[in-house]
Amino acid sequence: MSLGTPIQARGKAVAPVFCSACGRQLDAGARFCAGCGQAVVQPVAANGAARRVVTTNSVQYSDNRAPSIGQPAKPNNNFAKIAAAIAALAMLGGVIAVALHGRNDVPTPTEVAQGTPEVVVTNGPPNVRPIAIPEAGFTGINPVVGVALDGNGAAIPAHAAPVVIELYSDFSCPYCRQFKTEYGDQLIQLAGDPNFSVRYHVVNFLDRSGDGSGWSTLAASIFLQTALTDPAHTWEVSELLLDHQGDGLTGDAVVDLVNQQVGTNLPPMATVVSEQNALLGDFMVNAHNMVIEGVPTVLINGVPWDRSESLFDAAQRALQ
Repeated sequence: MSLGTPIQARGKAVAPVFCSACGRQLDAGARFCAGCGQAVVQPVAANGAARRVVTTNSVQYSDNRAPSIGQPAKPNNNFAKIAAAIAALAMLGGVIAVALHGRNDVPTPTEVAQGTPEVVVTNGPPNVRPIAIPEAGFTGINPVVGVALDGNGAAIPAHAAPVVIELYSDFSCPYCRQFKTEYGDQLIQLAGDPNFSVRYHVVNFLDRSGDGSGWSTLAASIFLQTALTDPAHTWEVSELLLDHQGDGLTGDAVVDLVNQQVGTNLPPMATVVSEQNALLGDFMVNAHNMVIEGVPTVLINGVPWDRSESLFDAAQRALQ
């Protein structure tokens, strides 16, 4: 549906919704403004119902659960009442089943990355995310562990440490670029200290409602390809990709940019995306199971960093 067309709901035109940041009219179902990337506080579904939005202090995205639009009409006979009661019980059973499943659905490494060594997942209090501790000899990249970095920004085998710092980031997210500018140096400094294990979890949340360029997926695929085949340039490539979000680059133009400015030797984009598609999907599964509700999210020993102090200071305090 083109911009400027009234959103339809149950056959009736409803008032158009506009972005509070730039004033651009929003399409039905939009979670982010296509003009400026601002999260939509109350997205409008195609049927006119507002979708619930998970709100964080960073980028927001909808959980796709629409509230009921109205109360159903009362059944006018006993059969209808019985049918309604059975349907309600079935729905309740489904909700309970989903809730019970969600409590234990953190995937094992063999579920999300066949062939990788096992990792031990430790759990803290209920409000703390689980932490994956690799066994000795762990190599490669596992979505549950993330891409571990050293003090030079190179991808390395993840190691156990007293403090584990995890970054969840989307290359289309303007706040993720801001995080890189403000705290990137602190993150890499911590990565050079053996007391800390710094891990990067890449996601592509924003391709769901972005500008159609697919930058989140393209950039994430290149990031993973670099970590696997040219690990020394992993952080450098991530910085470059964040700096070029919104530039409209697609396909091999992105690969050429990275190869020329960083000195990597990446294959054509079609090869990169096809090779990393499954791995990126596994990173998304892990982010969902870890209940990552926005980006950038930083976890320090499983506890979300609230930015009340610098990242460096918060990490040092966790070490005490």
